[in-house]
Amino acid sequence: MDGEGCESVNKNSWEDEWDGALGGWIKTPIKIKVPFHKRTLHPGQKEFNAGILHHRKLTSVIREKITQPSIHPHLHFEPYKLFWQQQDDIEPVQVHGELYTSEAFIEAHRDLQDSPQEPGCLLPRFVLGLMFASDGTQLTSFSTAKLWPIYLMIGNESKDRRSKSSCHAFEHVAYLETVRV
Repeated sequence: MDGEGCESVNKNSWEDEWDGALGGWIKTPIKIKVPFHKRTLHPGQKEFNAGILHHRKLTSVIREKITQPSIHPHLHFEPYKLFWQQQDDIEPVQVHGELYTSEAFIEAHRDLQDSPQEPGCLLPRFVLGLMFASDGTQLTSFSTAKLWPIYLMIGNESKDRRSKSSCHAFEHVAYLETVRV
């Protein structure tokens, strides 16, 4: 990811580079257009402010995540099939449990490796599984203020590591405000 061995990538010219002044966070106002029927007092579309979306650019988060020395050794960049065999005379059974051992992941990796490479680029190519999650968070104990954080996890990391809070596998990538009526 740092541009070594790939002439077509300049590490100082990333299109989605994060804005250091905001600490990587971007504020985007959300506007929605609501159509009103022609028989209403004021027909047509009216634009309303629906709040602010606080978010980070995914390319920056991914780049940061896969280059962290503490995380990188635990990422699986080569998918594989895992089998379990109870005894020598019994047929082995394929074990399903990780994203990087799934048929879809193996096929996507194979398709990527079979596709033409970028001219002059010698960097390894790999599939990165992005997993998103969200949950409502109560902001205070004495009001109804809520926020919906959007989390990103890398599916190339074992689910055992992703489930440990000490591994810091979840990255906050956005915060959704609740709509107030």
